[in-house]
Amino acid sequence: MDGKENLIPLTERSKDEQRKIRSMGGKASGKARRKRKAIKEQLEMFLSLPLKDDKAKTLMKSMGVDIDDIDNQMALVVSMWKQALSGNVQAFNSIRDTVGERPIEKVEVANNIDDTVKELEKMLDDE
Repeated sequence: MDGKENLIPLTERSKDEQRKIRSMGGKASGKARRKRKAIKEQLEMFLSLPLKDDKAKTLMKSMGVDIDDIDNQMALVVSMWKQALSGNVQAFNSIRDTVGERPIEKVEVANNIDDTVKELEKMLDDE
């Protein structure tokens, strides 16, 4: 027994139960959105802070990065760049995708919609 036999479809519940369940879902969704927004804002703030690592600053200056542009975000970019140059394919793909150079895959549209859906799902799984 896995508990599925105890599940009651929403359509078999009273209007009040449906309303209460939808309300709880909406509240949980709003809470999750607020949390993601807060994390994004915190990351953006951290990335914009000045870099404290003097060795990394020296390296970036030697690479030609203007002193005013040296912050945590630039350090992250330089780190990814070094990883890509050393052969890290994931770092290369990340840089390529970020600058908008991701190759577009051609999707053949089949006459059968089920085949098309399966082909799209396979492409998404391969990513």
